[in-house]
Amino acid sequence: MHEIFINFRVMGAKPIAYEFKRVLEERFGEDSAFLAGGSIELGSNYVETLDNKVRRSSVLLALIGPDWLDVPDPKRRGRRALNNPADWVRRELETAFECGVLVVPVLLERKTEQLDPRRLPRSLSRLAECQFERFSQRTSTTDLTRLGDRLVRRVPELAALDRRPDARKKKAQEPAG
Repeated sequence: MHEIFINFRVMGAKPIAYEFKRVLEERFGEDSAFLAGGSIELGSNYVETLDNKVRRSSVLLALIGPDWLDVPDPKRRGRRALNNPADWVRRELETAFECGVLVVPVLLERKTEQLDPRRLPRSLSRLAECQFERFSQRTSTTDLTRLGDRLVRRVPELAALDRRPDARKKKAQEPAG
C-alpha cells in the first residue's frame, strides 16, 4: 500500500519527486510511495486512481518550489493554476485535507519562502499553517534522511515499515507484548 503520496507540479519538481520516491521506497519498501507518473497502472482510470490513492495515504508530501504559487494555468491565460478548482495539485491537497491525511509542505531550495495563507485559495489556506520541511539538492541525502526520521515519529504505519538498520535494532529491543 502507498503510505506516502507525493504531490508536485510537473514544471520544476519532477526530477525531485522521482528522487523522493526512490529514496523513500528504499527506506520504507517498494510501493510505499505514490507518484502519479510512476505509480499508475497502464490502462487505469487516472482520475479515480489519484483520488483513491490520496484518500488511502497516511501522508501527502507537497513539494513546493519557488514558483509553485504563481505557476500559470495552462487552460486559462492570466490565471494561476492554483486558482483553478480542476488543478491536480490543488485537488489532491483538498482531498487530503478533507480526508484527514497528514499534509507536509516540503519547501524546495532555500529561495522558496514559507507560504502566505492570503495568497492561497481559501480551500488551501491551512497549508500555510502546516509545519514544513526544507529540501535542497545540495544536501539531499541529509534532508531526505531527516524527513524520513520525522515521518517515522509522526506516522505509525511508516515506523512499522522502516528499513533503516538502527530502526531494526530498536524494534528488536522493544519488549514483546
